[in-house]
Amino acid sequence: MKRTAKGKPKIDWSRVDAMTEAERHAAAMADPDARPMTDAEWARAPRVPQVSIIRRALRLAFQGLVGSAFLRQHRQHRLHLKCLCQSGPRMV
Repeated sequence: MKRTAKGKPKIDWSRVDAMTEAERHAAAMADPDARPMTDAEWARAPRVPQVSIIRRALRLAFQGLVGSAFLRQHRQHRLHLKCLCQSGPRMV
């Protein structure tokens, strides 16, 4: 993976650092794109599933299914090779 070079940051934080906490809060509340959600909006919001738990469960289930199928195929191939080796060379 190619790493990007760390250069000068693109955001100038000096204006934010110069503001007081009250000024930052007032600026955030004045931004129409970043307004806080109301209680009614929170009530209508869909619940987000816990992705890490779902992934962990699916990965374990997926590994179990694939693992058992792989082992079954591996045993069949091993038996097939064993039979071929024991039967000796064949003339075609």
